[in-house]
Amino acid sequence: MKMIWCLLVVFVDVQALVYRKTDWITKAGDKIQFAVNLSTLGKTWILGDSSGRMLYLKATLATVAETEILKNITHQKRPCDVCPLTNRSCVCYKSFPSGHTSFAFASPSYEFYRYGLKSSIPGYIAASMVGYSRVHGKRHHWRDVIAGALLAQLNAYLGMKISGLSLYY
Repeated sequence: MKMIWCLLVVFVDVQALVYRKTDWITKAGDKIQFAVNLSTLGKTWILGDSSGRMLYLKATLATVAETEILKNITHQKRPCDVCPLTNRSCVCYKSFPSGHTSFAFASPSYEFYRYGLKSSIPGYIAASMVGYSRVHGKRHHWRDVIAGALLAQLNAYLGMKISGLSLYY
């Protein structure tokens, strides 16, 4: 477990270096996406919900994979002419759907179907902040953010239906 935390801290610090020219809202969104997912993962461990944890990980992995596939298929231009990875002038065509948002919404979407609405509200608020930060930082259009959120919601729903686990734990 300590290794996971160490890797996360290193990744977040590297990400801060990459996005060094962005404002605090965009940087916060970059970090919140991980916090939301780690909280859900922690909840599954605290509750001893190993079958739910596996479902959560599979649904999240499916969401991330489908997001990347859609980014390459749709080839949509980002709203700015500055590459978010290098902060250099370029034209970037990987806008649709928002990967940060789909990853952030994977957590509350899973929690909604597994643990109920009350459990998922804080996650939805945090994930919405991630979506807002992507639009605010001119990394995505609103349609990219909404599509990322819907993709995560769909994967969580289908994962629960296919697995046969109860909709509320």
